Amino acid sequence: MAQPKRVMHTSKKCGRSWRAFSYARRMRDENPARDFGFPRFAATLLFVVLIAYPFSRILQRADFSSPIPPELFSIAKGSLVQAGWSLFASLAIGIPLGILYAAAWSSWIRGLSIASFSMPSLLVVGMFATFLRGTEYRFGLAPVVVAHAYLNIPWIAVATAEGIRSLPQSWLEAARTLGATRVRAFLRIELPWVAKRISLAAAQVFALCLTSFAVVMVLGGGPPVETLETEIFAAVRGAGLSLSKAAWFSVAELALAALPLLFVASLRSSSIYRDSLSAPTGDRRASPGVARAATLIAVVWFFLPGFAFLPNASVARLA
Repeated sequence: MAQPKRVMHTSKKCGRSWRAFSYARRMRDENPARDFGFPRFAATLLFVVLIAYPFSRILQRADFSSPIPPELFSIAKGSLVQAGWSLFASLAIGIPLGILYAAAWSSWIRGLSIASFSMPSLLVVGMFATFLRGTEYRFGLAPVVVAHAYLNIPWIAVATAEGIRSLPQSWLEAARTLGATRVRAFLRIELPWVAKRISLAAAQVFALCLTSFAVVMVLGGGPPVETLETEIFAAVRGAGLSLSKAAWFSVAELALAALPLLFVASLRSSSIYRDSLSAPTGDRRASPGVARAATLIAVVWFFLPGFAFLPNASVARLA
């Protein structure tokens, strides 16, 4: 009779181990951020080495006892206007494009969209400099906004598409079962879910447009478009080395870029906004024609700057 007891004891231990494993996996799915300990540490270390330490050295050499540069507020206002219009253009086109991509989502569309967002800004600058050569719109705020939008629309589209596809269908089914109309389910469930994902991408786009240098320097035309980033460059590499002025502009730029990101990060860390990765998300597939059209848009978006700029990739031909 001793053998069955050992078997029963072993089965109980296996059962407890399986329940503990299931609980750990469920907690991992409900709180996916717990699995990112090392990446978070690596990102923090990278931030300290590449940003925090150099910035602290500049602040040590800067003289904050000097008065605030009088042009700081006007330049900051111009930077906010430029970044705001660039973000608005990116959202206006990126959200509808993301809705189209969500129905035809594939690894090709996702990869091409991320590659388009990551392409060198010089390619886009060269493309628009080629298209607008000889026109009155070659320099100014409009080409800067259009170039920023072209670079950032794919990122907004990816956030929109992934937000739509990650929505658990069980939530919508439960809402419809409880009597919610399609419009009410969209306003109370779908829209907040997707909007919070778009808000993170929008905060990133705003920070990138605010700190943009190459696009503003080439397409802005100098005095017509002056931003905090170009003024930092002018203070360091202009007529004289003015670290105090550069430090004032750097602090203002860092604060304006960080505030939206910190606000969105606080939304993502709340208990209401935890992803249910284990919930079924359903299958949203478009017709073959729509899928081919969406893939074609992603392909053209990625390759167009290279084909437009490379034949004219010389200073003489762009002048």
